[in-house]
Amino acid sequence: MFNPKIGGSHVLLMGKIADELAEKGHEVVVVQLILNENITFSGHSNSNVKLIEVPVTPTMVQFYNNMNSVWTKVYSSDHLSKVGKVFRDSCKDLYNNDDVIHDLKNQKFDLAIAEWINVCGLGLFKYIGILKWITVFGTAINPQFLSTFGLPASSFIPGLFEGDTGRLLSSRLKRAANFLYDEHVVYKGLAGTTSEAYRIFDEKLGYKLKTTMNYNFLILLFFCFVGHGFGFNILVNNPQFGGSHSLFMNKLALILADQGHNIVMIQSLLDENPDAPISHKNIEIVKAEVSVSMMSAIKHNIGDVWTKKKDSTDFARTGRVFHAACVDLYNNKTLMTTLKSKNFDLGLTEWIDSCGYGFFKHLGIERYISASGPTLPAELMGTLGVPSAISFVPGILSGQAERSFWGRAKDIFGYLMVDWVVIPSLQDKPAEAYQVFGGSWSFRVSYNCSRKG
Repeated sequence: MFNPKIGGSHVLLMGKIADELAEKGHEVVVVQLILNENITFSGHSNSNVKLIEVPVTPTMVQFYNNMNSVWTKVYSSDHLSKVGKVFRDSCKDLYNNDDVIHDLKNQKFDLAIAEWINVCGLGLFKYIGILKWITVFGTAINPQFLSTFGLPASSFIPGLFEGDTGRLLSSRLKRAANFLYDEHVVYKGLAGTTSEAYRIFDEKLGYKLKTTMNYNFLILLFFCFVGHGFGFNILVNNPQFGGSHSLFMNKLALILADQGHNIVMIQSLLDENPDAPISHKNIEIVKAEVSVSMMSAIKHNIGDVWTKKKDSTDFARTGRVFHAACVDLYNNKTLMTTLKSKNFDLGLTEWIDSCGYGFFKHLGIERYISASGPTLPAELMGTLGVPSAISFVPGILSGQAERSFWGRAKDIFGYLMVDWVVIPSLQDKPAEAYQVFGGSWSFRVSYNCSRKG
């Protein structure tokens, strides 16, 4: 872990991460450049964390101590460029410290962690041969870095030097100008200057290769102006089957509507007494009635699902209810024709009711988002590129706090129960309704597509 003393909040953030990892049994080594002698703490408190302190030259320390105002006054490109020079010179001290570099190379690290603000750490990982690393953001991620997560920088996300939340064309143009200013001036001065130290071991390596910045922002900005005015047409699938679920989807819809997007919310009335009203000028509510027999089935089958301890049979019964309601929805030809004519840009549904995925497919919505109100089940984490850490992340049917062998074994058993019993009952059963319009895919296929969309 690279945790230079550049500011108290930064040191504490990285120190907290080091403590958490060490507490879980990982061997953690912290490399800490002494950029500021006034910071007297290392950030971590776990005694199992190994600390390697690397002093910089006296002139460097003196120079940095004269820059305390950087953290208390409004940033400018000049300030950040000066910080970049400090980072670069201290980085050279680190890379030229043969004893430290030799020691780090010999430890054969599996993983490295560094904050984005000082790319010296990213270069260090390359220098000592670490192939996998994590970039940490203590604040909101700057638009230039969003593409690292497959997210284009949007025209409504403020950048480093402005916080204009206006929805007018002038506000969006300001954000575009600030994006370019950050990209070509600020980051070039901060990260670009720091990365000059990379030349000690690699003449061609630059900070953009290490941070994966790109230029999707202006493309999306143009798309928003020319293709869609000031908002997308979004279909939100929000079946009324549980207060917390309905309120969660309502909240997402309200946030999108507040940003100027046009929302159509489809509500399958699985509950006769929904307790999640919603009203907004940009939200159109479409209520889809289910059959009388369906209503009685709900009362008989899932009235107590939310108040009793759940087991696999509860999920199976709930899945049958979702399936019947989904068939009713797909067979509503008038509703389907009306919704198809709206040419939605995006769909939004909660993963727990797989009916929404088939709904989007039938309407020709190519891009959609899967929402998850609670913690995402381990069985579905792979769609985000995150391995299911089933030995210590509890699942739907396992909440073992015990960290013994048997506690972890129970977690694995719970994982398999959900993967082989619960999901086939709760998600795959409703997905059978896709056959109404000739769909032959499964819930898992549809959910995986939400990652691509």
